[in-house]
Amino acid sequence: MRFKNSDKPLCGISWSSINQFYGSSKSIPTNDFYHAISKLPFDFVNFEYINQSDESLELSSEFNFKLYDFDEIDKFNDFESVAAMISSCDLVITISNVTAHLAGALGVKTILLVPFSHGRLWYWSDIGQSKWYPSINIVRQKHINNWNDSLKQLRELTN
Repeated sequence: MRFKNSDKPLCGISWSSINQFYGSSKSIPTNDFYHAISKLPFDFVNFEYINQSDESLELSSEFNFKLYDFDEIDKFNDFESVAAMISSCDLVITISNVTAHLAGALGVKTILLVPFSHGRLWYWSDIGQSKWYPSINIVRQKHINNWNDSLKQLRELTN
């Protein structure tokens, strides 16, 4: 699968969860997430499986970065296509969801943003590195419902 039309590296992104128990704790508000990634030196691929492509494309234009979004791919059920998309990326930035596990299993360099408490399912490693997936760096939220420090650390890790 090929996306690129520019010289910039390609970064896959996912920032929200629909999990009925932990989704709100794991999710990052779209505006906050887009603001954090807008200065990064990447073109982006949207791995969100919730159909919000109109909002995503509008916001990417507002924040002035290239976002590839493929509505024709069922990102919730078509793991083969999503895996091919992830394999095409130089980096994946995601919250704790299936995107993180697929990227880790494929060995793609990944920055995983996890919440402070609820939904902190990557608890088996407090060293910032996944024990199961060596390609995943874990950035933990420092305060409940506040992603500011995590998003700042994300920017530091990608520069």
